[in-house]
Amino acid sequence: MTFDGNCIVVQVTESEWYVAIAPVAQPGAYAVLSRPLGQREAFRVCKEMNELEGADWPEATRGAMRPSLPVYRI
Repeated sequence: MTFDGNCIVVQVTESEWYVAIAPVAQPGAYAVLSRPLGQREAFRVCKEMNELEGADWPEATRGAMRPSLPVYRI
């Protein structure tokens, strides 16, 4: 997986937050990288993804990722 460190956190419902890549070519089409997360966990995962290389991600961050990336758009 190639990741350039530009993820954001997107709130979808009251209790579901996602780590996503901001739209580049299509406004409003965020490519979701994570499974549904709580607010605190989503911001922690996004921070770690933005600051660390993939090989250095903690197991908790790896566990938050969707199995196939990115396929879900919000």
